[in-house]
Amino acid sequence: MIKKLRTLLKQRLLAAKPNGQYRFLLQKINQTMDVDLASKVIQSDYYRGVLVPLPVEIEKLKKVAVFAPHQDDESIGCGGLLSALAARNCEIDLIFLTDGRPTGTAWEAVVAARKLEAEKVAQTLGAKMHEIGVNNVSMKVSASQFEHLKEICAKDYDAIFTAWPLDAPPKHRFCNALLAEALKHVANENLQVFTYPVHTALLPNVYFDYTEYFAQKQHLINLHQSQMETQNYAHISAGLDAWNSRFLKWSSKARYIEVFTQVPLKEWRKLIDFYKVNPEEAFRGNLFCLKSYERLNKL
Repeated sequence: MIKKLRTLLKQRLLAAKPNGQYRFLLQKINQTMDVDLASKVIQSDYYRGVLVPLPVEIEKLKKVAVFAPHQDDESIGCGGLLSALAARNCEIDLIFLTDGRPTGTAWEAVVAARKLEAEKVAQTLGAKMHEIGVNNVSMKVSASQFEHLKEICAKDYDAIFTAWPLDAPPKHRFCNALLAEALKHVANENLQVFTYPVHTALLPNVYFDYTEYFAQKQHLINLHQSQMETQNYAHISAGLDAWNSRFLKWSSKARYIEVFTQVPLKEWRKLIDFYKVNPEEAFRGNLFCLKSYERLNKL
């Protein structure tokens, strides 16, 4: 009985402290050897009774970098927060890691369309746009692309945003591995990293209530019209963010919140190191991602 009470008390203390939250998260995930199992456990809300998300301290964010695997991930994952940051005149860098090309022929038109759509998003936010341009099919990273990414990572940001390390698409996971390699020499180990969900639910320790910016986020997502033609991401995002409002106190009002896992850079690196346990499983058997992952340490 005493042991059970002690465990319960420890969990509640962890839930009350941001640093306790992420340490609990990292310890639990790193003890789980199966990447997909870890993702499924998190999506099941297993941790909800232990971790209590806290509001994002938006006033501390004056200059941020948002890394997106593809042109639309940034709007789906954190378009509400970005709209609020833009309203506060925060300096925003949008970095698109791949060129977004599809497989097959006539990919040039798709790449051009997605670039134009991303430019419109950047213009709407008053953000500066950067393209790394990794081939979205082969996922091969050139030396010049890697140097470009490192130059961006060397800037003095208050925080960086990137896709959740266990987001299901293997290309999203590879982009995190690439980003981790580029951030290797960043001296500020306590630089705050906010991971956002796109296709897979994450374990949140912070949230942003963007209800008053709902229309702005919908607009950002809709600017990616080429993607909306195949999947209504504006609708899906609204539904997910409405569901995430369960983390707030009960209310009869319609509310929308974005959730994030916020950790210092040194702890985020540990999450990315999780891929090393079983790369084939981590990248879901995607041969292009696996080959490029093997080449990362040679860049």
